[in-house]
Amino acid sequence: MSSRKCIGKKTDGEPCGRWAVKGATVCPSHGGNAPQVRRRAAVRAELESWGLDAETVDPGETLLRLLSQAAARADRYAAAVQRLVDEQGLEAALVGDTLVVDQEGNTRKVGEYVRGLAQLEAQERDRAAKFSHLAIQAGLAERQVRLAERQTSLVEKALLATLEDLGMSDDQQQQAFGRLAHHLRLIA
Repeated sequence: MSSRKCIGKKTDGEPCGRWAVKGATVCPSHGGNAPQVRRRAAVRAELESWGLDAETVDPGETLLRLLSQAAARADRYAAAVQRLVDEQGLEAALVGDTLVVDQEGNTRKVGEYVRGLAQLEAQERDRAAKFSHLAIQAGLAERQVRLAERQTSLVEKALLATLEDLGMSDDQQQQAFGRLAHHLRLIA
């Protein structure tokens, strides 16, 4: 059961009052069963279960941040394991937790220590895969496209206003937009 009431309105304009779908802001009657609402609600519910349900927290941004952290940790663990295996050899590194004294008298850990790092790496890779899956379910790629489209629209409006402020004719403005489009294609 959800912990919030539906934000929808009844036909008379009064608040709905029913419980929202878990992780969503609306009940089934107000769109809570729509596939896109269900997908986003699942992500929001997962984040809420982690205690990340503050209104100021964007679930998509949080999910991407968690994904980045898990991937970075997995890479660090993998590098540490590889370093130890390169220094000590695979068999020495993965058999039993023992301390070894090398020819120079330096003591180093082998065995279970390395196996533990390998296990942490695997767990972080699994975590990163889970976050990736949740990000796809949440439609973050679509969201990024919409954000880019909005940013493009804002830049276009700002440029148009600037050209008008400079007193450019419609023909000059069209030429300026054409040149801008040309240069943007070159950059891309």
